[in-house]
Amino acid sequence: MGDKMEETDTKTILESDVAKDADENPKKYRVIGIFIIVPLVIGFGIACIIYFAGPKSTYNDRISTYVKPGELEWAFGALVILGRTIAFLNAYPMVHKGRIMIQGQGNFRANPFIFKVVGADLRVIYDEAGATGEYNRSNRSVQHMLENFGVILAGLFLVSKVFPKAVFSLTLIWGVGRIAHQVGYSVAYGKHAIGFATALFCRSIIEGLALVVVFRAGGVF
Repeated sequence: MGDKMEETDTKTILESDVAKDADENPKKYRVIGIFIIVPLVIGFGIACIIYFAGPKSTYNDRISTYVKPGELEWAFGALVILGRTIAFLNAYPMVHKGRIMIQGQGNFRANPFIFKVVGADLRVIYDEAGATGEYNRSNRSVQHMLENFGVILAGLFLVSKVFPKAVFSLTLIWGVGRIAHQVGYSVAYGKHAIGFATALFCRSIIEGLALVVVFRAGGVF
């Protein structure tokens, strides 16, 4: 019953020519600023709590031993640049997604691409029904992870040298978030939100810890 309703909803969306009328909808760039600034600010705030409330002298010793001799604070700064670049690259398509897909369109919003059949006014999207829909959205979650997890890998290499326990904990929570994202997404679009937010802020905190190292090595802290 639910699958049939979803198919009907998607058919209605496509027949209403949402994609064709998109050119008339304004571009809203605010989403880019939100995704670039807000998560990093929150992540940096939590990172400062980890630094100042934790064994600060131990962290400082590690920075003095592993970071400052090789001027690796530049590498930690590069990690933050990498993270914010990834944030921009993932947020920018949402400017155009907002012109094509509106809130409340369910699984239709899981489509990263909308294809058009050559020689016909027909569009090709994900099959959303039943087991096929669950399979498609599960794989979309894998694609989403690959689009975003660069900071996790860089953090495992760099940030773990100063904050090993924090990076371990954040990676563990991130992994749980990614699993929740995939399982929720397989059920329906929207049920992945908790996993999305969990993974997002774990990445942002790792960036924040890298920024703490930059400030400490630079004499700000």
